[in-house]
Amino acid sequence: MSGNVSFYNESPSGSVDPSPVIACVGIIKDVGKAVTMELKSPGDKLYLIGPRFDELGGSEYYKTIFGETGANVPIVRFELERNMIYAVIDAIDQGLVAACHDISNGGLACTAAEMALTRPARYGLELNLDKAGDAGKNMRTDKLLFSESSGFVIEAKAGAEARLVELIKSYNLEPMEIGTVTNSRRIVMKRMGKKVVDLDLDAARKTWTEGLAEAMR
Repeated sequence: MSGNVSFYNESPSGSVDPSPVIACVGIIKDVGKAVTMELKSPGDKLYLIGPRFDELGGSEYYKTIFGETGANVPIVRFELERNMIYAVIDAIDQGLVAACHDISNGGLACTAAEMALTRPARYGLELNLDKAGDAGKNMRTDKLLFSESSGFVIEAKAGAEARLVELIKSYNLEPMEIGTVTNSRRIVMKRMGKKVVDLDLDAARKTWTEGLAEAMR
């Protein structure tokens, strides 16, 4: 591997040991079935698959807010990963998914926000974090928002919700209905009836798209 990978070979304490980097490619038999991540239609339900764990070690959140690395890095749970990936692939193939985005840098909060912020950024969303499964019930709110445990956020096509839930369950996964797409141009996330996130969509998108230029001034 070369190119932009080389930008990550230095750290504040010096050079980083050589590390393997794996590139993966795949074939889509019917590109017409490809699903993008931007939100598609107000009223559509949003589902989370992938339980949240206390895994913020090495996260963007710890680095940005606390300036530290942390301890609990995400663990690769091979059976869970396989089931989630196959469930998402099958759901897309069966036409049940309007939009989908993986959970990685920034956790659930950033994944959901990116789905609203991606061009053309027409719709907002509202999440109820109380619906984020048993694993998240006793988790601190910031950890629930920003844990980088793997998973997916799925916007179900209207009328396909029951079939989507059934398919996800067939892979021994817990489908969590965590919110809806809204006409409101706001990104709202609630827990125990209180708003913990309430962002103006246009202001957030301006910051998201112009952050690099601002940092370089």
